[in-house]
Amino acid sequence: MVAKDIESLIEEGFTNVEDGKYKKAIKTFDKVIKQAPNNPLGYFGKAEASVGDTRLSLMDLSKLYRKATELEPQNDQYLSAYADFCLTNGLLDKGAELYEKVAELVPESSPAIYIDLAYGYYNYGMLFLQRQPGKEKEDIYRESFAYLKKGLGLGEGEAMAHLEKLVKFEENDKDGMLELSFGEKLFENEMKAIENNPQLGKLNAMCSNSKDPLTLLEFGQEFFFAGLPLTGEKYYLEAVGMDEEMGFEIYNDLASLLYMAGGEMVERGDIAEDETDEITAKSLYYSIRSMKLSASKLREMM
Repeated sequence: MVAKDIESLIEEGFTNVEDGKYKKAIKTFDKVIKQAPNNPLGYFGKAEASVGDTRLSLMDLSKLYRKATELEPQNDQYLSAYADFCLTNGLLDKGAELYEKVAELVPESSPAIYIDLAYGYYNYGMLFLQRQPGKEKEDIYRESFAYLKKGLGLGEGEAMAHLEKLVKFEENDKDGMLELSFGEKLFENEMKAIENNPQLGKLNAMCSNSKDPLTLLEFGQEFFFAGLPLTGEKYYLEAVGMDEEMGFEIYNDLASLLYMAGGEMVERGDIAEDETDEITAKSLYYSIRSMKLSASKLREMM
């Protein structure tokens, strides 16, 4: 069969996956595997389709993802999907190992990858704790914190120093939110930027009038992408207040988005480089919240 026909089959298979026609997609990718056994997309596509169909065992699914990564070991998409599959099914250490490979392949995204890994390791570690031989809850927290430190670029001493500051903050203001010392001025500048941009102004008005947390998250992310992180943060926090169940995942997203925004703000000259310490502390603060912890409780386990 010519390459063009294989490409058509692959396209057809992924279209079926997008349309929720998983059984049909599996049959299509089986044809790809049979006729082009060295094409990783056949194995990857069948794995993605089988996640939706659920007829394959976890072991067989794992083999498909593994085969795709063996055929194309530098493909971060295959590795990320395999890592996510492992993590969400309680294969914590294998998932973490794969995510670390992704971070090596995509260094510009490594902070976000490690921050997400910290949350995922905690979340699924607690969910599948009984499947983790020799591990207690405290071990899950410690390992999650280790990945978080990597994401935030913190050494052990720096991490503990930030943690101590957060403990003092909690002791003095248990119900408040950690604020940036330069936050008020920065937020004023963001409001001016929104006033001078009709598209952002319209987006801001839609968020201000929305009572739907998913809308706030979708549009709030746009403010992060537009270089207006405090406005984005505002709407993310409003979403937390509307949906407590989603709140912990939202805090994790905030940690990642805010930390990545810190470096961009320095590049634009919005903040001084030494002010990124406050951004890092706030990202750590949100990550701790995503793990349903206080800073003092986390400190006790370190």
